[in-house]
Amino acid sequence: MSNRTTRGILERLKSGGVQGAEGYVFELERRGYIKAGPYVPEVVLDFPEAVKELHREFLRAGSEVMVALTYYAHREKLKDVGRENDLELMNRQAVRLANEVAREGDALVAGNICNTWAYDPQNPKASSRILASVQHDQTQDGYDYVEACKILADHGADIVGLNCDRGPETMLPIIENIRSVVSCYVAAQPVPYKTNAQYPTFESLRTASGERAFPLLLEPFLYNRFEMAEFARRARAIGVNYIGICCGGAPHYVRAMAEALGRTVPASKYSPVMELHPVLGSHIEEKHKEFLADWKG
Repeated sequence: MSNRTTRGILERLKSGGVQGAEGYVFELERRGYIKAGPYVPEVVLDFPEAVKELHREFLRAGSEVMVALTYYAHREKLKDVGRENDLELMNRQAVRLANEVAREGDALVAGNICNTWAYDPQNPKASSRILASVQHDQTQDGYDYVEACKILADHGADIVGLNCDRGPETMLPIIENIRSVVSCYVAAQPVPYKTNAQYPTFESLRTASGERAFPLLLEPFLYNRFEMAEFARRARAIGVNYIGICCGGAPHYVRAMAEALGRTVPASKYSPVMELHPVLGSHIEEKHKEFLADWKG
């Protein structure tokens, strides 16, 4: 195990872009370790090795920041599953697991924040608890997203941007406007879902029959790896410094994005080499040609 990294986020950003990856809750739910609905990260205590493995997969795929699985590990949510007394243990364990894997690859560690469900726009004391791009045009306390990021930058924020909720198509136009009004670093971590002008966030997506897709019917809206790679290239062209992915993210996306940004990461050893496929490859044996014709037909 290597030592703790000595390169902080600002040093890394000064020498080039930084890649991140989130989406732990969604991916671990798909793997059967988190209950959809409450989405409380009990897995941190119940199956810590599953959390470490996902950290490791993101690390190998190119993520330079291990985000501790502290999402929804707060007392209000823990009460939903009767584990409010595990508050401190769960948070400390989450940070410990992230640190252990980060040291395997000279990565940074970050704590995860989440929506509190406690915000009240009528209560001035609640204003310090929020900022997420769920609303169509502005934050819940009435600020345009670009304006909000400019205010943060003007008050000394080193990095501003958007995270989660929106897919690339509905996030990048806002990010481009943010880039044009701030001089600090800009971050963009969309969800890999096909949001659009009618449904700008993945929470608002509807199926063809009109049923709400979020959170369990989202698969038909997923981007493929090549589309997320294209997002990474577009983000870099705009001038985004911190490029990542959020809910719905998985290691194959992270690797495709890393390679689109010109990086070779540990998982690149196993990147697709389709020319070696026995049927789809460039050197199809005679015995497979008849099978291929039937398959295509």
